[in-house]
Amino acid sequence: MGEMNRYQVYVKLVVVGESPDDAIEYATTALDISDLLDQDGVVGIELIDDVDSVELADEDENDGEDIV
Repeated sequence: MGEMNRYQVYVKLVVVGESPDDAIEYATTALDISDLLDQDGVVGIELIDDVDSVELADEDENDGEDIV
């Protein structure tokens, strides 16, 4: 097997809440209870928990369907 490299892959997470603070709380909880770190190749997760980085999602972006 060749040398392993590290890559950063950005993921967009859409949550429903009343405020940016709610959104950060729900995202943090979802990451905490997930088994994402147990998946092959995943070695770290960092949530940018700056309220200024939270933005409203465009409702038309996914036509109301879940993004998987």
